[in-house]
Amino acid sequence: MNRNLKLTSPNMKGDDISYAQKLLTSQDFYHGPIDGIFGEKTANATLDAKKSFGYISVKQNQVFDSGLEKLLVGMKKPSPLMKVRASVNTSKSVKVNDQYHKAIDVALNKIGVKESPADSNIVEFSKWYGVIGPWCSMFVTFCITSAGRSSFKKGQRYSYVPYITNDAKAKRNGLSITNRPKLGSIVTFDWEKDGTPDHVGFFLEWTDDTHTSFYSVEGNTSSSEAGSQSNGGEVAKRLRYVSNVYHFVDWS
Repeated sequence: MNRNLKLTSPNMKGDDISYAQKLLTSQDFYHGPIDGIFGEKTANATLDAKKSFGYISVKQNQVFDSGLEKLLVGMKKPSPLMKVRASVNTSKSVKVNDQYHKAIDVALNKIGVKESPADSNIVEFSKWYGVIGPWCSMFVTFCITSAGRSSFKKGQRYSYVPYITNDAKAKRNGLSITNRPKLGSIVTFDWEKDGTPDHVGFFLEWTDDTHTSFYSVEGNTSSSEAGSQSNGGEVAKRLRYVSNVYHFVDWS
């Protein structure tokens, strides 16, 4: 246990690989012979295990290392962020295109980023966009453009939440209103209930089958209920309620 492993394909052989194959078999990832050869089946099983545990990047990542070993034997538990990624990697209830996956991966990796100094609106997303001001929309724009979507543009589109919903209502720039959000859909909020959306983030998943609450990842919010919901100065994963939603928006 904890052998400081770094096993890779295609030609490695030995007892450590047999040990890795046994661990992968015990968790139903590997269904081949325990032959001590890191071949294609072992590499694919390693990749599937990493997807299941929510590794930050699983594309072509077929290295069986000590971190994966500890997860398989129960010495280590996935972090909350890894659990969210795991739901992205293994979701079978919805189909999400590659750009949605990329945008969500960018967003999740920014959790914990804060303004500096506090209450200044100075953060990497506002500096990137070129406007120092409330930046929840700029965060969404940053994530989507990072995923390769050209309809969101640095310095042009979008820095203001109503612009997103107005274009979605008009079906401009690939945006549209949806009543069936999926992982990566945009979600806009109207805290004041005045008919004007004032905050935006990304939909992650429903909390249960009632579809009354869901998890999201948002910029310029607070990680606590006591903090500001739409000007909290950090990127955070949140529990939200449909009663506060203005619109769900698809951007594919």
